[in-house]
Amino acid sequence: MNRVVVLVSLIIASILTLSSSNVTTNNKHSHFVLVHGAGHGAWCWYKVATLLQSTGHKVTAIDLTASGINPIQVTQVNGSLLDYAKPLTDFMASLPSAAAAEKVVLVGHSLGGLSISLAMERFPHKISAAVFVTALMPSPNLTYSQIFEEDLVLGLSLVRPYDTFSNKELLNKQLKLTKEKYGSVRRVFIVCDQDHTIEESLQRWKIERNPPHQVMIINGTDHMNLIIIVVIMSTVLPSNNDENTKIISSSHFVLVHGAGHGAWCWYKVANLLQSTGHKVTTIDLTASGINPIQVTQVNGSLLDYAKPLMDFMASLPSSEAAEEVVLVGHSLGGLSISLAMESFPHKISAAIEYHDLYAILMEWVSFEIQNTRRFGSPMDSTFIYGQGPNNPPTAVLFGPNLLASKFYQLSPPEDLVLALTLLRPYDQFSNEELLSEQLKLTKEKYGSVRRVFIVCDQDYVIEESMQRWMIEKNPPHEVMVINQTDHM
Repeated sequence: MNRVVVLVSLIIASILTLSSSNVTTNNKHSHFVLVHGAGHGAWCWYKVATLLQSTGHKVTAIDLTASGINPIQVTQVNGSLLDYAKPLTDFMASLPSAAAAEKVVLVGHSLGGLSISLAMERFPHKISAAVFVTALMPSPNLTYSQIFEEDLVLGLSLVRPYDTFSNKELLNKQLKLTKEKYGSVRRVFIVCDQDHTIEESLQRWKIERNPPHQVMIINGTDHMNLIIIVVIMSTVLPSNNDENTKIISSSHFVLVHGAGHGAWCWYKVANLLQSTGHKVTTIDLTASGINPIQVTQVNGSLLDYAKPLMDFMASLPSSEAAEEVVLVGHSLGGLSISLAMESFPHKISAAIEYHDLYAILMEWVSFEIQNTRRFGSPMDSTFIYGQGPNNPPTAVLFGPNLLASKFYQLSPPEDLVLALTLLRPYDQFSNEELLSEQLKLTKEKYGSVRRVFIVCDQDYVIEESMQRWMIEKNPPHEVMVINQTDHM
């Protein structure tokens, strides 16, 4: 049985079996608030969130400060747990306080235990139970400085830097817990027996020092049991029989995401490629993924948007014996890899364009008009008016309904949940004059790179007829078709 299923089943079971008279949970439909651990973000709960939602529960996954896609940088936290936990405490403050109001189930993983402890102290009347998943679980009778050095161990694969909260005086001041508030919330601690970050002996020590109401054990699980990756997606690689492609048994793939997405969207493809011996680099373009720049700073400049890719390509060695990379661009990412093909053709063995918005400069306006007409309503997308409300929108954030019906309609449901936690607004590059100036492509450079176009026949964002139109306007060296696949 999948360990994530086990984890969620145990969490649900722990809530449904609560017998304390002062706990008023809705046994059928609860509201789970999921709080991540060090360096991670709301994204790490995507499988758990999917499973909970599929059984009728409401789920809110929080990005703490300087985590996930929260725009604040770790240097601004300055050791303040209050600042770090602010997104959670703000959310808790926004919940209604009436006696009949819904109570939430807080779930904290690893370092997230400190943040949910703050929430338990401030909002005990809004919480039906708190679940600590191999997490820091402070006690009203124990100062944080007494347990910090033994309790907090750095993970090996952190997505973003995190503040180590080494100012113990500040922490003790901020993390004042009382039996009357924090202690009034029912606590469940989940032990993971193969956790090498916070070993089982240390988890047991925490339980002994501050006994929860219930202890549950999941055997054979590591520190990140909630984000076990199951590779269920295959990818199509260009043929290695054609000497012009220069793709050998071990290649270096550079993966570039589409509009609103980030390096994260390639995780299944990257895992599959790496497992077969290939090297993989996934790029966060400007104002995408966890790139710290905001979309309002792009200002319609494709050069600014593609800068992380261009900087990476510039960093690669230029000698004849140097390794050449395979560029893979998805959707809007086609424009960025086209810039790289023009600037660094000698460093690229092939370019794979996956639903690529073909960078045919003279056809760009025509493409935009035709695809907008076919795409239809933006549904629940949110528009950003960076130049004021009296001017056209400069950026857009795809809405959940649009993503579900046109982007991810054939994808596993957990992929949509993951996207909803990480998606960011993207610049529409509506300044045609600026785009024309920046996207000057030549046959001698851009045209010298071998191009492979992958058609997805169930793409509702760029329909197959539009993909065929782009191929007709700018024929690639090879066309491949994947049947029964959506835009993502």
